[in-house]
Amino acid sequence: MPERIRMYLVGGGYKSHYLLTPAEMQYLKSMEMAFTISQENRSQREAVRILRQELKSDRFSATKIMRDACNLFGSFEEVHRPTQRSMIREGLLEDIATIEKELAGAETSTERMAWMKVKQGHWKNLMELDQVSKLEDAIARDTKLPEISFTTDVAALMDAEAEDIEYHE
Repeated sequence: MPERIRMYLVGGGYKSHYLLTPAEMQYLKSMEMAFTISQENRSQREAVRILRQELKSDRFSATKIMRDACNLFGSFEEVHRPTQRSMIREGLLEDIATIEKELAGAETSTERMAWMKVKQGHWKNLMELDQVSKLEDAIARDTKLPEISFTTDVAALMDAEAEDIEYHE
C-alpha cells in the first residue's frame, strides 16, 4: 500500500490522475497524522503511543504506520533538534515568568526560598540548554570539509606533497 501512496504523491497528490482506494486514502491520512505527531518533537516511542490513542489501534498497527510514514516522508526523528531546544527554551522562560509571579506573591520567607530554588533550577537548565546549542554549533563548524578549489596552474601541484611511485615489471 505505501508504494501506491508514494506513486499517488509523486504524481501530484490530490491533483493527480492516479486515484487511491478509500482504504489507501485513510492510510495516507494516518501516515500524515503520524508525521504531524512526530514533528511535535516527541520521541518515536511517545509518538507511537499518541498515534495508537488517536487511531484507536493496537501497537503493531501504529508502529507500522509510523515506519511507513518515515519511509515515505523521510527520517524525521533527529531533524529538528534546534526546534525542540527552542520549544524547551520557551517553556522554561514561561515557567520562570510564572515562578516570578509566585515569588512576588509569596508570604513567608520559607515560601520565597522554595520559589527561588525552583527559579535557580530553571535558569540552570536554560544555561545547560544554551551550552548544548553552542557545542553542537562548534562541532558542526569543525566537521565541515574545506572548500574545493580548481586551478589550471601547474605550480599549485608542485607545492603539494606527493609520493613518487616506482613501477617495476
